[in-house]
Amino acid sequence: MMRQDKTKILSKEEEALGYLAEPNLTTRIVEDITFLGYAGEDRSKLLAYLVATSRKMENPLACVNYQRINSPLSRGLACS
Repeated sequence: MMRQDKTKILSKEEEALGYLAEPNLTTRIVEDITFLGYAGEDRSKLLAYLVATSRKMENPLACVNYQRINSPLSRGLACS
């Protein structure tokens, strides 16, 4: 049973390393975040990824991303 768990872990690790080795990693990250339904600038998506993945660091990053939206559809909405 323990051997099966190790096989799964290695498989996920190999998949993750393959993802990190992609030549256009930043493009892939933006595409994946967009696929999840997040809209906005690509730089904001990369910043969110960087902050989220820093959670395992000794000093994780933090970020507040404030964007002003000027469109007729955004009237009456408040962001906090």
